[in-house]
Amino acid sequence: MKNPTTQTNRLSYLDGVRGLTALYIVLNHATLNIVLQDTAGAMSKGVRSMTSWFANGLLSVQIFIVLSGFCLMLAAVGDGGRLRGGVPGFALRRARRILPCYYGAMAFSLLLLAVVPGMAALDPSDRVTRPGLISHLFLVQNFSTGWITQIDPPMWSLSIEWQIYFIFALLLLPLWQRLGTLAALAAAVGIGYGIHWFTKGVADYSQPFYIGFFGMGMAAASVAFGTSRFAERARRLPWGIIAAASYLMFLGIMKYVHSKKVWMISTQFLAFAVACGLLALVTANPKKLNLRGFLEWKPVLGIGHISYSLYLTHFPVLAALYALIHRWSLSPDAEVGVMIAAGVPLSLAVAYVFYRFLELPFFGGSKAAKARAKAAPAVALAAAVPVAE
Repeated sequence: MKNPTTQTNRLSYLDGVRGLTALYIVLNHATLNIVLQDTAGAMSKGVRSMTSWFANGLLSVQIFIVLSGFCLMLAAVGDGGRLRGGVPGFALRRARRILPCYYGAMAFSLLLLAVVPGMAALDPSDRVTRPGLISHLFLVQNFSTGWITQIDPPMWSLSIEWQIYFIFALLLLPLWQRLGTLAALAAAVGIGYGIHWFTKGVADYSQPFYIGFFGMGMAAASVAFGTSRFAERARRLPWGIIAAASYLMFLGIMKYVHSKKVWMISTQFLAFAVACGLLALVTANPKKLNLRGFLEWKPVLGIGHISYSLYLTHFPVLAALYALIHRWSLSPDAEVGVMIAAGVPLSLAVAYVFYRFLELPFFGGSKAAKARAKAAPAVALAAAVPVAE
């Protein structure tokens, strides 16, 4: 197995996974309000059936968390488990990568709430409060159900991910160095369930189980690129088959068992399936895996490059658009059509602007790498979205 630092340049298809996941979440939020407000059942069966395919936005967030654990662990494995610059250096790099776009998107959302007629009235329970604003500034909005959906609801997952970064650097990575992959994974899953049991489920809304999902991503990267005997043996397992079996378990539990406790267990199967799927992508023979080619298709990669900005900004864009078209008294089917046909391209365009000005300037690496990062999304998105001559 080659050194992970030489392999990561070949993992561009991970951006493709990010892109498809982000696009799915955009489609979920583009149709969610319409479905929820269609209490009279005016939506046609065909459109309702189509929107049902986009109904699992929360589960898609789990894919991002697993990917985050996988990608952060890649660098750690390549450096022998050491963080460049130690924990302070790691925290600074994460802050430079995450916070500028986060705070920019928060200001953007607050601006739209202030100037778009009717946008704030769509859900009065989510009105912005001073504690809610402060919690967003310090990325602790997941600590209260009253804060978690204010300003820009998808941002709640950024707060838990930000907190996981410190658990990773201070606990999970040292455990991995001393006791190995399984110990780090067990600790990550144990912390999540420990918070659940300690609070008797009160803190479940903040999704502490995501710590375990992050740990699964870590474990997948450790197996894929580690040099230990355990990693070398584990790479021989049929990870594609294991991923498929785990995903089928998840679907079976979701379909036939309706219980909060069982749902929490079922999501573990989904996260495990994602981690195993990443292992299958990395370890499979590229010539026999056409999926990589699709994930590296320019339009998919382009969305992947801007996926962080897209995740942060799409909700206020869609909420503002919905507030405007809701005044036109359209049918639910027509609203869905407008939200997808206009809302998705508009979300992509806004995300690219944020990527260009609030992500790229804070990227590390050489000038050449930054130039490639600058060009790639524009070229790919031009291929994905037709532009009038």
